[in-house]
Amino acid sequence: MDAPNTYAYTKALAEGLVSEKMDKIPSIILRPSVIIPIWKEPIAGWTDNINGPTGILIAAGKGVLRTMWCKSNTYADFVPVDIVANAILLSTWNYVGRKDHEKRVYNLTSSAEFKVTWQEIIDIGTSLVEKVPLNGMVWYPGGSMKDSKMVHNICVFLYHTIPAYFLDAIIVLAGHKPILKRVQDRISKGFEVFEYYANNQWDFVSTNILSLRHVVSETEKDRFCIHGDDLDLHTYFEACIRSARIYVLKEMPDTLPGAIKHARRMYWLDKFVQALFWYFVMYMIYSYSTTVSSVVDSAWDSTKGFVTPSIMGSEQSTLN
Repeated sequence: MDAPNTYAYTKALAEGLVSEKMDKIPSIILRPSVIIPIWKEPIAGWTDNINGPTGILIAAGKGVLRTMWCKSNTYADFVPVDIVANAILLSTWNYVGRKDHEKRVYNLTSSAEFKVTWQEIIDIGTSLVEKVPLNGMVWYPGGSMKDSKMVHNICVFLYHTIPAYFLDAIIVLAGHKPILKRVQDRISKGFEVFEYYANNQWDFVSTNILSLRHVVSETEKDRFCIHGDDLDLHTYFEACIRSARIYVLKEMPDTLPGAIKHARRMYWLDKFVQALFWYFVMYMIYSYSTTVSSVVDSAWDSTKGFVTPSIMGSEQSTLN
């Protein structure tokens, strides 16, 4: 079996085993795409781990994620976990209660109705940095997605590896255990799975799950929501960040004002360092051009044109 990683391989293996026995056991198969935090209930934005997009939001929000190998114009397929839970209940009810044994495989996907590019997700996250920043921001969030893996790897070395070793050295000198390199290693391992899905795009057929919307009452449609008719991405991602602060990072709401002040300081520090960097670049260009100009001027003879000192010396010795 050709699979990009053990995660995809084991899922395919499990589905294959169920498919072989479908004619003998009452079973249905549900295939969710990338599962993301709760959209509506019971707690908007809730999650209990840093896998998938939540880990990216946290790493980017802390300022330690500066580059991603990802095609910015491609779109991802995400499904909130409460939608998945509702789909499991409805598909089971459809099989057991309505005796609909024809529909036994359901693709729980969103891209057929919502096509949100990775760039749009990054833009939404950027717009929320000043409103809901994370505590202990290492650097002001920034960076970009790279289409080229080679460029991405260079940026990883410059913006991830070198700063991690540098800051860990400072932490060790202060008498504490290093943490930044360990964080970067964890991010790298997570991207080994993520990059395959971020740089490939699929269009799924969701006919079976869409048909369930037409066999439930209006009350059940709201109670067991499997649609995104009223989804607002900005509101949803803000809820995700707020919930990640509380339930994953244990950063309580009363710490938000302090985080906002720290984010502003990091913003101006980031701008200062950028200005300093470009000043250094311009200074080096100016110094180089001045040096070249001095060499050119010293080699110029108004009557003989360009000559070198060694040639002039040899001519003088010949004349003598």
